[in-house]
Amino acid sequence: MADANDVPTTLFLHGGPGLSAIAERTRLVMPCPVDWWEQPRAHEGQAAPYACLLREAEQKFTSMYTASGAPIRLLASSFGCMLARHLAARFPDAISVIVLLAPTFDPQASYRRFAATLLDTSPSPALHAAYESCKSNSATAAFWDLVAAILATPRFFDAYWSVGAMPARRQFAALMADSAGFDFPTYRLVLDDFLTTPPPSGPSPYRGPVTVTVGASDPYATLECTRAEVHHYFPQAQLSLVDAGHFPHLELAPEFWLPHHFAEQ
Repeated sequence: MADANDVPTTLFLHGGPGLSAIAERTRLVMPCPVDWWEQPRAHEGQAAPYACLLREAEQKFTSMYTASGAPIRLLASSFGCMLARHLAARFPDAISVIVLLAPTFDPQASYRRFAATLLDTSPSPALHAAYESCKSNSATAAFWDLVAAILATPRFFDAYWSVGAMPARRQFAALMADSAGFDFPTYRLVLDDFLTTPPPSGPSPYRGPVTVTVGASDPYATLECTRAEVHHYFPQAQLSLVDAGHFPHLELAPEFWLPHHFAEQ
């Protein structure tokens, strides 16, 4: 199925920040045209990188809405769900449906859960110390110490995937390596700004359908904590738990995470 003239009316908001949509663009077969938007990189000296990213997302959204003349579907992964939340607040009447995949509305809490998951299988004094510090200290310095300890943990990236998803994990890693698909300076600059930005109050003025998919093996989240976070902004959201990790859309076929009749919404 396709929209009239194949003009995309679905906007994909990839994770990160600083990640890429190359894996989704390469691997996913969707029932309607999708704009696999590559979010711009941040740079040193840029004022308010997260706010700049939000403005870029607004510009992308409005250009799609103008070109299509129809409401836009939002499909967002991980940190991209922050952008979807913002667009829903800014343009509630111009969105037809929102699909959130493994949303992480609270990166600090998500990384604490990630560290706890790693400590269960990879005991590390340095990671344990950073984890304990971050639990009692909300300062960004403690957060980045925890991130550094996680990145220093051998094979930490395996924890993003379910046990049966190692082929998908290897394909993802190869795509990221070949395309320079992750930019750590952008990751740090945008998150630094995000962590000092007050969260929006809820609920969102958007009242349309919202579906949320959480992987049972996601190291960042549980179904219950995700439900509490999502329902603060989208009380109407429908959540489902699937046998996947942090990238359910890269592990499972669309019928497991995409709403029925998505193309018609």
